[in-house]
Amino acid sequence: MAKQFSYAEAVRILGGETRTLRALDKVLGGALLGAAALPGAGALALSLFDAKAEAVRLGHHLIGSLREKVTGTARHTRTERLLAAQAIITATAFFEALDDIELPFRLEDLDLTYAEQLSLLPELNPDIPRLEVRDVTSSSDADLPQAPTPFHAKVSIYRVANVSLLRFVRGLAVWEGLTATQKDQARDQITKVLPEAAARRYHELYRQLAVEFPEFAFWTNQGEHHATQHQLQHGLTDLTAMLDSVASGRVPPAKLRSILALNQGCLARTISPGDELPDGLALPSLADGYINPRFRLLDRRNDLSLEESWAAEPVRDDLQHFLAAFVTSISATKWPLLALGQPGVGKSVLVQMLAARLPSADYLPVRVPLRQVPADAGIQEQIEAAIRVTTGESMTWPDLARSTEGALPVIMLDGLDELLQATGVNRADYLIQAAEFQTREAELGRPVVVIVTTRTAVSDRCRLPAGTIAIRLEPFSNAQVKLWIDIWNKANTAHFLSQGRTPLSSKDVLAHQDLAEQPLLLLMLALYDADSAFPSNPATDGALHGASTLRLGELYERLLHRFAAREVDKHERGLSPQQREAAIQRELLRLSVAAFAMFNRGQQWVTREDLDRDLTALIPDPPTAGTGFQRPLTAAQTVIGRFFFIHQARALQDSEELSTYEFLHATFGEYLIARLVHELLRREAERDALDRGGLLGGILTTRQDSGPLAPLLSFAVLSVRAPIPQFLNELAEPGHQLKPLLLRRFQEIYFGSEPINSAYEPQSLSAVERIARQTANLVLLTTVLAGPVTATELFGAGEEAVRRWQHLVDLWRAGTQHDGWSSLVSTLGIARSWGGDDRVLTLFWKGSHRAHPGTRTSDLAIILGSRATIIWEAEDSLAWAYNQPPTERQRKWRALPAQTSLDIRADHAMLTEALGSGFGYVGAAATFIASTEQENSTSLLAALNNLWLPIDESPHPQLIRAFERVFDMLATFPDELPWEYLDETLDRLVSHLPNLTTWEVSQLLNRALNAINASNGLDLFHHAMITCALDLVARDRGQLELLGRVLYELDLPPASYLEAAVTLMELEIDPSEVPVTAFDVVRRLSPDEMADMEDDHPHLFHRARRIIRADGGRYRLVWPG
Repeated sequence: MAKQFSYAEAVRILGGETRTLRALDKVLGGALLGAAALPGAGALALSLFDAKAEAVRLGHHLIGSLREKVTGTARHTRTERLLAAQAIITATAFFEALDDIELPFRLEDLDLTYAEQLSLLPELNPDIPRLEVRDVTSSSDADLPQAPTPFHAKVSIYRVANVSLLRFVRGLAVWEGLTATQKDQARDQITKVLPEAAARRYHELYRQLAVEFPEFAFWTNQGEHHATQHQLQHGLTDLTAMLDSVASGRVPPAKLRSILALNQGCLARTISPGDELPDGLALPSLADGYINPRFRLLDRRNDLSLEESWAAEPVRDDLQHFLAAFVTSISATKWPLLALGQPGVGKSVLVQMLAARLPSADYLPVRVPLRQVPADAGIQEQIEAAIRVTTGESMTWPDLARSTEGALPVIMLDGLDELLQATGVNRADYLIQAAEFQTREAELGRPVVVIVTTRTAVSDRCRLPAGTIAIRLEPFSNAQVKLWIDIWNKANTAHFLSQGRTPLSSKDVLAHQDLAEQPLLLLMLALYDADSAFPSNPATDGALHGASTLRLGELYERLLHRFAAREVDKHERGLSPQQREAAIQRELLRLSVAAFAMFNRGQQWVTREDLDRDLTALIPDPPTAGTGFQRPLTAAQTVIGRFFFIHQARALQDSEELSTYEFLHATFGEYLIARLVHELLRREAERDALDRGGLLGGILTTRQDSGPLAPLLSFAVLSVRAPIPQFLNELAEPGHQLKPLLLRRFQEIYFGSEPINSAYEPQSLSAVERIARQTANLVLLTTVLAGPVTATELFGAGEEAVRRWQHLVDLWRAGTQHDGWSSLVSTLGIARSWGGDDRVLTLFWKGSHRAHPGTRTSDLAIILGSRATIIWEAEDSLAWAYNQPPTERQRKWRALPAQTSLDIRADHAMLTEALGSGFGYVGAAATFIASTEQENSTSLLAALNNLWLPIDESPHPQLIRAFERVFDMLATFPDELPWEYLDETLDRLVSHLPNLTTWEVSQLLNRALNAINASNGLDLFHHAMITCALDLVARDRGQLELLGRVLYELDLPPASYLEAAVTLMELEIDPSEVPVTAFDVVRRLSPDEMADMEDDHPHLFHRARRIIRADGGRYRLVWPG
């Protein structure tokens, strides 16, 4: 939990036990300051009026002196005192709100005994919780009643105290003297009016504090800074301005100048190292060129590596305001902030910018690049090592912490993913250790902020402390891309003029949005566009001009070729055009091997050692000589390290630097894989054609060594990465006859004539697994590069071909991992047809087919380039699955399920025949399975069966549990199931209402609300929720709150709100008790909408007209016309 202050603690923090405080404590019988009860104190009576006056007077006195209490104090001390002030205004607002309610008695009449005081005081003066992180950083306007936090949260806090107050008032003599109407008035004023009045007064006091103390504005994202935010979207300059407005004005001690100077120095550095620049180009500085990133915020302990954990969170563009709120909050010194993002999104640069922008008077940022410190050291040792590495000075952490003179240390642990990925060490408790470090330092009087950066994909490898909050940096928006381009063009105005070139065009860049949205890849596009040597464009145009018409593969080829050419020109001068092109192709070959090294290990990255092994096995080159006494560079270091669009993660372990490599955009690797596969196939096909067309007609060369292609295709299924088949299809050339080669290679592997021995072994697999993956890839390549292929072409003529296809599918399922098998199922399609009495099975790539507008609706057009092949499917798939030819006049057989279903689809055909169109609907429910601690796993279909099948005779508890299970499972799979499941379950619940108690129905409705709120866009179908809630209210007026929740939380059609309003009026519910949502909607209905209601819901329309004309005035409703 966040830091909490009781009223007494808050008073002590702001003023000590002053005479006023002691006077108030005396009035309260010693209960405020915790003094022991005095003899005879039980007879002491308290007037609530006296307590109110003293509390209000004390509160205003303390708040009035707050300025002198916080001016010039240490950052953490200032935060504590401001939070104490927040606790004070919470209590003050309650007492002041007593003046805003109309009670049928005087406050002076509420004399409470000492025993009653002791019970009431914890409710009136609770430990006041600070607004939670989401509230502190929320952009919602807190004073709007519809905002769920913080207004409603504050109302709830006050309501708890007021319920207790009402309980005491009911036990006093003054209550007995009230009439029934007066009691209703008192109950309404205390439990409803008073909490909202107190909350409103609290926010008035809060806004007054925010005017004088900007931190309060930071915590609710209020103030004038928000209005100018759109003007300050780069350089984090607004962050400095905000924090300077609350700075203490102290001068940092000389001992810390080296750290502070290093932090400030980054602002003058360029946005990327400049050694990649063509002559004449300039890079903007970080101060000018850093674009403030967008982000999402999570303060729940979800699996942060999963996209679904973030999907419901809004994308925000107020990072400066969030950071200002965070570093001035008490939470920042209790739990680490986790900053996530993909490689190249700017996590490390954010850390550098934050270190530079935090005012040195109040903050001491210490950057800890985890790649440069011992991976297995403790956090304190890593901090000390980072100071030594970055500044050259040795300083212990306690010595540093004692030297801050009130500045708050901000420790930035940058690159946790590199520590985990490069070394492979287990640091699952690293974030726990960070939180424990903060706890220890706070107890020692040295509070510290900790920020940790890591890649999103590896964030699940560390346990999260309970209070951790996380932000995820988001890709650039189009507006941010345009802003970046404006900054780039401004920095290079002179260069463009001198070259007669047009500036970088945002239109050309945004044509490749998936690249432009990542900062480093956006820079790569800018450098590519600035390349004056690109031959096909006019001299005045950049290389990106007109590239929007290119296919994606063509763009990647241009980008990779040009950057490889730049490296060749830099390192291998004086080459002839032919030698230069050969050198470029060698660079691209090595990059392709790196892409395969990642892919064939099932990872997005590869270690330097593994890549060296792969390069040695596939394209052995002599190592590059070192300089001086340095070790020679490995192949991975000399080749991969040259390309800035490859991310290199580094970490130290046992004084040795370990590295991993990863493409900043996975599609680069996927294109390089497709490129290498196609190139190897093309060369082998040309060599094969040359040998077979030679003098001996191929007699002496019936078998060829497949070179590196066979081992490359033996470890992972290409369809696992969907772009790979797409790129391969783009690369397919009409003139190349690859089908004979691919079929021969497949048959050599399948029938056992191709050896599987190879020095290339990225992972340890059995012979069966290698054969399964290689044959799957060869079949996939055939369909992608050469079009449809039949089982007869693969295995030979006859019925035996279908049986062997069945065997091959079984081999794939057994020999590929789950993602490989599922990708094959989703990538390859099967068309089943007849050739006379013989079954014909045709395979095709799903990426190249469409329905053929012919006479048969089941015909398919398989498109490959400019060619189209029409194939057709048997209309009677059940007969085909069991080999019952259409020429037989009468067919009958026993349809037993086949062993598998993704080959000839026998059991699928049988079930489809039996269940008809409902199979897909029912089948989906059968595939979703969940379990609880009390019950075994079950499918949603089984749970639904308990409701759909006749269960009127079932025991009552089983009926309740059946509904609970269905609602819970629908909440578990919110956006993956058809809405009909929920709608039908609610309709079933309506039919059972007479058999259920009000408590049972209310519990089930709450579960249904959880299921609906977990889904997206399903609310409009759930009028049954209103039916159930109104049935409850008719039986128990205490269920009005649940009805109000249904009306408030669901987006219902107008008829539902009208139904609710009409029914409540017919039940003669007091207007002060009815949920306002329904009546507000009805008041806004136009005459045209009411006319539509008469057409669509005539019975409801006539009920509404009757009751509103008769009794609408009490509810502020007027019948139109």
